[in-house]
Amino acid sequence: MQNLVAALRREYMELNQGRTPPIVTKDNLMRTLVRRGLIALNWDMFEPIWRLYKNKDGNGIDFDDFVAVITRLQVLKDRFDARLLNIDCDCQVASFSLIQFINAAIL
Repeated sequence: MQNLVAALRREYMELNQGRTPPIVTKDNLMRTLVRRGLIALNWDMFEPIWRLYKNKDGNGIDFDDFVAVITRLQVLKDRFDARLLNIDCDCQVASFSLIQFINAAIL
């Protein structure tokens, strides 16, 4: 866990570009999530995430929220990927129950 947090701290510091107080902007967060494969390049998908994690000024997110959003989305993605079905198409379809989805979403 310590290695993960250290890596996220380095990434956060690079993204905040010396701002005081340090924050990651909306565009930088979007690029980070897309680069990590956690969301598609889709503002409609990104907006609810931004609204949930942005700071009170609405101009960025702080380190704790940066770690929270990446960790939460990574857990959801990993759980989705673990349930992927092998079907003959180029789409990604998973099989999971409502209880499994709720448990994953609450984390």
